[in-house]
Amino acid sequence: MKRVYAAIAAAVFIVGCGDSTGVEVDDLEGTWIATSYVFTNIANTSQTVDVISQGGSYTLTIRSDSSFTASFVEPGESMETRVGNVIVTGTVLTIAESGQGSPTDFSAVRNGDQMTLTTTDEDYDFDDDDVDDAATLMVELARQ
Repeated sequence: MKRVYAAIAAAVFIVGCGDSTGVEVDDLEGTWIATSYVFTNIANTSQTVDVISQGGSYTLTIRSDSSFTASFVEPGESMETRVGNVIVTGTVLTIAESGQGSPTDFSAVRNGDQMTLTTTDEDYDFDDDDVDDAATLMVELARQ
């Protein structure tokens, strides 16, 4: 696979709402569907891959008890499902995926039922040579 799945599960958990107080997990409760899921090569920003536009999908469900379930389908692959917990601190959402290593922080902006999550701590195999390149990941989500 071209991407690192942990990044996918983590990618859905950072949120800010435009004011300095941020949001609470309850503000994020519900199901969010990715409208774009774009990796950008840090060394060559002209290299981008949007997994959604290629036929993939990503769904994130956040519950009021701070738990989440994330389902991701990369084109040509089987669905992968991950679970864990989220912590919101101001405009940073920390994702702790069950059974994975260190939690991942995302910066995000939430505007009503739209949310954009961004991290520069990802990897993606842009040229399909089985070597991951450092990447930025930006995920745009819509609440269902």
